[in-house]
Amino acid sequence: MSFFSNLFGGPQTAAVEEIKEQLAAGALILDVRTEGEFAQGKIANAINVPVQVLSQYTAELKKQNKPFVVYCRSGARAATATSILNSAGMKAVNAGGIADLQAMMS
Repeated sequence: MSFFSNLFGGPQTAAVEEIKEQLAAGALILDVRTEGEFAQGKIANAINVPVQVLSQYTAELKKQNKPFVVYCRSGARAATATSILNSAGMKAVNAGGIADLQAMMS
């Protein structure tokens, strides 16, 4: 893990296995970047809900009744979003930045 991943909330080594397990179990992938960032490239099957409006969609997301693997560009917004989802009673794990998650999925 790089210094910047640790600083900005990227996944720690112990969390990588949890993220892989959640993905294998059918967790939904949540991209919390802006719509513009999402349009420039995304993880396959990711749902885009920008962190700035995430609180407005927690009830709808909770209805999915699945855990979430959350990512953004660097991991900082994903950390915020993970906290929002967990506080709303959902299971969510921070996968860090998009490159972090892509590496885990390859």
